[in-house]
Amino acid sequence: MPDTIALDSFDTKDRVLDELYTLVRDGLTDQLLSQLTNLSNRTEYLTSVNWYGQEQLSLLMVAALHGHEDIVRILFEHCKPEYQVELEGTIILDNQTILEGITALYCACYRAKFAVARLLIETGRANANHSTLDEPYHPLLIHATRMNRLDIVQFLIENNYADVNKSKSTTRAESTALVWAVRRNNISIVKYLIEKGAHVDYYCKKSYKSKFATPLTLAVHDGNLELVQILFNAGADTNVKNKSDDTLLAIAVKLEHWPIIQFLLEQSVTNIDEVERAVLFLIERRPLPIDMNKLYKYLYFILQQRVVLQKSKVCRQPLAVYDYHQECQTLEELESIKNDSNRIWIEVLLVLERILLPRKDPILTKALNGYSHYLLAKNDFDKCLALWIHSFYISKQMQRTMTLYPFVRLFCKMITTETMIPIDRFIEVCQFTFDSTRTTRDQITYNQVCFVVITAKIFEHQQITSAEKIVLCKWISQLCRQWQMPSDRQTIVHLCISGSNYGYSYRNSSHTEPYLRFPNESALQLVLACGRPWLDLDAVESSMHNTALHLLCHVSENQTMIKSLLNAGAHIDCVNRYGFTPLMYATGQETKAFLKSRASSACLKCLCARMIVNQRLNTSSIGPATSKLNKSEKIDKDMNVLIYWNNNQLVYPTLAAIAQRVLCMPVTNTSVERIFSDSGNTITSRRTRLQTSKVNQILFIRQNLSALRVLLPPSV
Repeated sequence: MPDTIALDSFDTKDRVLDELYTLVRDGLTDQLLSQLTNLSNRTEYLTSVNWYGQEQLSLLMVAALHGHEDIVRILFEHCKPEYQVELEGTIILDNQTILEGITALYCACYRAKFAVARLLIETGRANANHSTLDEPYHPLLIHATRMNRLDIVQFLIENNYADVNKSKSTTRAESTALVWAVRRNNISIVKYLIEKGAHVDYYCKKSYKSKFATPLTLAVHDGNLELVQILFNAGADTNVKNKSDDTLLAIAVKLEHWPIIQFLLEQSVTNIDEVERAVLFLIERRPLPIDMNKLYKYLYFILQQRVVLQKSKVCRQPLAVYDYHQECQTLEELESIKNDSNRIWIEVLLVLERILLPRKDPILTKALNGYSHYLLAKNDFDKCLALWIHSFYISKQMQRTMTLYPFVRLFCKMITTETMIPIDRFIEVCQFTFDSTRTTRDQITYNQVCFVVITAKIFEHQQITSAEKIVLCKWISQLCRQWQMPSDRQTIVHLCISGSNYGYSYRNSSHTEPYLRFPNESALQLVLACGRPWLDLDAVESSMHNTALHLLCHVSENQTMIKSLLNAGAHIDCVNRYGFTPLMYATGQETKAFLKSRASSACLKCLCARMIVNQRLNTSSIGPATSKLNKSEKIDKDMNVLIYWNNNQLVYPTLAAIAQRVLCMPVTNTSVERIFSDSGNTITSRRTRLQTSKVNQILFIRQNLSALRVLLPPSV
């Protein structure tokens, strides 16, 4: 007899599922109950998730979608709820919205079947914090808020299935429902959540593109005035800042949310001065060239607010640098300058100076530099120079550092365009290098050498009066007299030769490159001519102990510059750390021949220096001059100097070592010659006053010495 095929066999499973789906969908409780009773493996059917068209559902999800409470109870009776409520499927909300990874609770809520949803939570213990596949970080309350489903939000909160403040996303920000309602501009949900006690000042832990902080900062960022008003009226903190440390005003200004700025003014959250400062702060953020229409729009807005608030300006005294203009007091005055870009810039700077100068705010100098670059691009050199000088004095007043290199670029461009450099303004700028107290020594050095080069170019390319020549020479003399060594101990003469290795090359632009070239013959000649009394041409830098002549012979074959240094008194026989003279660095035959032709016998100073290097005498332990070195002690002419230095070698170790070597040469001192002579001490201190008879006797002995040895042989 053949085997009987069971109702729930594999071959009939799909048919059974289709039948069960139809019974559940249509709410046929009796038929469903009968069918389930006859199934031996009903749990398998009730826990399976199958595709029905474009939706993937369990039987419990089907019942939830259609709101059949009795069907849900039957399903719970035939299979434990915990096996069914967390099954995940896919539903279609509309033609464009598909929810994946949803549970039966989502099905009931999104189809507004809240009686079934209550049954699922209270009887089936469905998890209201369950997330979906496409929204894995958001529990149902957050998900419904994001989907703008006020009914679901109300259902969850009214029945205490979710807490308005404790239910949060699991992202790094850990945002509450109120944060998401603000972000999605869901005004009705925002009002409801606030009514139910949502924390209006909840501070998100992490930010997304610097927007998240509190609901109010987010509303300001998104430019939603209605939400800003709702949160403000709910008592939100207006002093809060976002993750970038921006205030509400700064956020609104950066994004140009003018209605919100106006609201903040009306509610006294900020004042007109702060608005002016923040609005004009946009200048710093704008790349050059700045749109003049934007500047005018900013000015018009802040003046309009002043008119509305009846806040008059307290203007400063007119200045020559601004062509004696003053701020516009009315909208009509402002409209009259709308098409004058220079006047618009001046208006901006006048407003900024009034507001920022008392506060010593650095935004002012940045705005001044912005206008200066605008003038420089237009080749309006005189105004640019005047404005940069004005900016320097303002920086000094603020106790802030201003780089002087823009002046270098400006002067070089003026030389290139054959524009006369006003000598009085140029000298004024040069004097700034002595006044840059907050600038590092090396930065000051960079600027000073650049100005020396420019001074030389002025002499070469510009017609100047005798009085102006004297003024320029005095500035060079002052620089040489007051020169302060940079970190590598290079003198100004060194830098006229080695400037390209000293940080100037990175500054070169198309305007400065033709002039800031080193070795610079013009600059060297000018320094030697004007500053010779204060120059130490044999000074050495700290790295290789090279003199300026060492550097010049190493990097150049310019015999004119070499000759200038030698004529000014530079020594050709100075040695560096490795014992090399300038001649040893020369590569060209002509240069070598020229240096050899200028060689002379070494002086005592050079001999001593060379001996220190050759003998590797340790001078590092020598400190500042002691009281003994400051004594004006003299060696008596009859004193044995070798004995003196031997007795004092512990007191003066370096000097004694040098003296013992130098004084070994008989020609250096009378007493030394006496000691090292063949006759020992025969010739005494009376040598300098010998009588004629004594001299004749000595000469006789010298002339007849051989005969006397024969006649009077020495005793054995």
